Amino acid sequence: MKEKIFDFCIHSGDSLISARMSLELKKKLEGKGLSALLFCMSDIVEKFWIENNCTDFIAVPRFKGKDNVDIENAKKTAREYGFPNFRSLYLTEMLFHNYPETYCEKRMSYYVNSVKDIGLSKRAKIYFTYAGDEFDHNTFRLLARMAEGKILYFGVSNLDYRSFITNDDERYLIVPKSKDEIPEEKENYYRQYIEKYKIDKKILWADPKERDVQITISKFKNIFTDLYRSIFLQDRLKVRKGFFEIIKSGLLRIYRREVGSFFYLHNPAYLNNKKYVYFPLHYQYDSQLTLRGLPFFNQTYVIELISRFLPDNYILVVKEHPHARGYYPIIDLRRVKKLSNVKLLPPLVNSHPIMQNAKAVITINSSVGFEALFYSKPVVTLGKSFYRNQGMTIDIDSLYDLGKAFESIDTFDVQESKVIDFLWRLEKSTYDFDGLKFLQSTSSPEELDKVVDALAIYCSNKK
Repeated sequence: MKEKIFDFCIHSGDSLISARMSLELKKKLEGKGLSALLFCMSDIVEKFWIENNCTDFIAVPRFKGKDNVDIENAKKTAREYGFPNFRSLYLTEMLFHNYPETYCEKRMSYYVNSVKDIGLSKRAKIYFTYAGDEFDHNTFRLLARMAEGKILYFGVSNLDYRSFITNDDERYLIVPKSKDEIPEEKENYYRQYIEKYKIDKKILWADPKERDVQITISKFKNIFTDLYRSIFLQDRLKVRKGFFEIIKSGLLRIYRREVGSFFYLHNPAYLNNKKYVYFPLHYQYDSQLTLRGLPFFNQTYVIELISRFLPDNYILVVKEHPHARGYYPIIDLRRVKKLSNVKLLPPLVNSHPIMQNAKAVITINSSVGFEALFYSKPVVTLGKSFYRNQGMTIDIDSLYDLGKAFESIDTFDVQESKVIDFLWRLEKSTYDFDGLKFLQSTSSPEELDKVVDALAIYCSNKK
């Protein structure tokens, strides 16, 4: 019998919500005459698909923690398919969750061997996933390479959560240059967009208090749910983390959050009439750093170097990411506090007034750098970001260049016309579906139609 090669393979998350949405997306693709294969790493998701009479899927079994694993064979397979640095497949997970490297190596090896054992009984031309860097994303990447399929990543842009699609393994948005002049109606629209953005003092990526660690009944309910799944369903990573470890990690965040507040500058009036540069901290060990921020992912080290290069009459203002309270080690906050020309602000302070009064913003690849352009502030970029190399920012590739970057702050001109033109090109480089809702598996049927249309447009443009 002739092998069936699907048009798409869709990566599903590990929740029932994700299972339903990916199945709905499959049906919508098929409604457009496109065949779709599904992928998961969850017993719960696999069971849901079977119960709904879906057989077009690949399910990689979840690592149970006690399995015997051939690590050397996994490394050999990874090298064969273009991953010479095996550590890169689990680095983000290891740093972000503070897992032991021996555990991460074993777990990733299990997934590599599992994918190899599954083989190519079912494969697709295009593999579609989120631009993340977790175990499941990298397992999916390996599967795509084994099948010699093209892998597409979607990500969420800062422009109204419009999504981008890329086949670049570095997984970040590239906004191409354009010789076309911006239409007058678009120019007016984005001028109004910028003004409204500044008035609203918009906070991207949801309410930070929702991400904060809290002692509530619902939180304990989630802990017990994860514990139940790890023991009885063996579907989640909580096998390694026992109940008390889960409690311990939550208490550690609370401890860091409360003790960290002693290092903050609680009197914002101190900054009045001060010349300062603003450096927003990134989410600790997120893929924004481990994937797109190298070699600058050690933020404490970067702050110490910036403080040395900073002109004598400047202060460096640092603020923790509002979604990451309690993730920054106290030892790092203490090191920052000891720097005489550095001030650490509370994480829930809105960044807009800080940007508005700053002489410049220095960032690895934070969205704050993008927002600072709305205030016509010079932005020094260190890592890879979608607004870099667009003629609007001071871009450096090495910390050796920090001194020269600071020399150009007072004379660097951020032209509004370039920012508006960039927003127009950013819109043209993204697609009209809300990537945040799609990532959280809360897209409506209408939004899923937009996802299908975006995939069709992207693929037709790449032919």
